[in-house]
Amino acid sequence: MVGFIIGRGGEQITRIQLESGCKIQIAADSGGLMERPCSLTGTPESIEQAKRLLIQIVDRCRNGPGFHGEGEGGASVQEMLIPASKVGLVIGRGGDTIKQLQERAGVKMMMIQDGPMPTGADKPLRISGDPYKVQVKNTQEQMVQT
Repeated sequence: MVGFIIGRGGEQITRIQLESGCKIQIAADSGGLMERPCSLTGTPESIEQAKRLLIQIVDRCRNGPGFHGEGEGGASVQEMLIPASKVGLVIGRGGDTIKQLQERAGVKMMMIQDGPMPTGADKPLRISGDPYKVQVKNTQEQMVQT
């Protein structure tokens, strides 16, 4: 969910900080855990406001309508690891391959590049959309057929 919280170009986290008056810092590394530490600095009121805004984003991504306001119904999000040597093949020239995969599978796909990753490390591919279509098994079958 870190990518959703930060937003494109940091827009989302900047908005949350301005609205709440709270400084938000998300750890660059999860230390191998599923979650990343997040530090909130400010008055008790601003921290509570920031928490509310963060929870709204997470709830919207997990349960809310569509993905970033697109589509209908509840969205599902899963990630699968792509070997670093294959990332270029999945994306394709000018993003053509990943666009075709998205159209064929009926999902949204985004290669996650946030945070420092060791050279050669597998990259997470975030797949979101209709829960049935997002199932990694179904999406992998679509990718293999391409």
